[in-house]
Amino acid sequence: MIAEGTAPIVSSSNPIPFRRSDIWYEDGSVILVAEATGFKVYKGVLAANSEVFRDMFDLSVPSTGGSVDGCPIVLLSDDALDVKHLLNALLDREFFRPMENPQPFAVAASLLRLGKKYAIRRVYDEALSCLTHEFPSTLEGWERAESTDYSRLQYYVGLEIDVINVVREINLPSLLPILFYLCAASYDSPTQIFRGVERGDGSVAILSRADQEILLTGRHLMVIEAHDLFWVQLSSLFNCNSAPCGQRKALVHRECFRPPGTLRALCGWSEDWYPGLCDPCRLNGPHAHSVYRKYLWESLPSFFELPEWDTLRAQDHTL
Repeated sequence: MIAEGTAPIVSSSNPIPFRRSDIWYEDGSVILVAEATGFKVYKGVLAANSEVFRDMFDLSVPSTGGSVDGCPIVLLSDDALDVKHLLNALLDREFFRPMENPQPFAVAASLLRLGKKYAIRRVYDEALSCLTHEFPSTLEGWERAESTDYSRLQYYVGLEIDVINVVREINLPSLLPILFYLCAASYDSPTQIFRGVERGDGSVAILSRADQEILLTGRHLMVIEAHDLFWVQLSSLFNCNSAPCGQRKALVHRECFRPPGTLRALCGWSEDWYPGLCDPCRLNGPHAHSVYRKYLWESLPSFFELPEWDTLRAQDHTL
């Protein structure tokens, strides 16, 4: 809960006390109250961006919490910080600019929640674009994301876990396969998965028990599949008869899966693998690795008990 005012505001027509937030326009026409925090803003701005707010204000007898100085109060059941982020995004075009600078995930999550609830398409779509950029549902998108650092969301330890929880809440299942993969690749200890991981502020990011089980099972299956289908395992098809090349490929295989259980299923071809390879392997290895990655990508949802990619995309919530 946020509390930015001093003494609670109470009047005879306002039986519910609240503290004034820093979003308080003296000429505002409505006061939104969430978790005993008040936001004085403009009905017209809210109505212009949201059919839900417009219908709420059009009710002849709206459900309100009274008034202050003739300004009606509307009580919201939302988290106060979510409301603050939403109002900042509506009232200040400079507040949320993911195309220019990485944004805090907490802000994007607020905009997704309330953008969905109040049917505010611009806010919802801008927040959604952050997630689909960082956690794509296509191999082409993954190859782009893999080659760059996080550019639209600020990264922190535990981010993938927090995004999974919000994606479940908002209903964006097409993001889940790559998120589960990233968790499986980043957090390889059962202790981390069951107890959660500590964020920078000391709080803990943790999955639901059901998703913990899905992650552990899927990780186990994917490690086996990735190990057995890694391109060096298929090199007998390349007409490779070089003993030194065989030794080099065995070393590459060990390095990629060391310690046992390391998950590198979707990593691209590395230039570091070329030295020591024979000509047939240098020629055919990159193609075999590309085929291997495409197969694992298409299979990715199945490792984590999810339907095929097209079905997941069709299930995504849109406004």
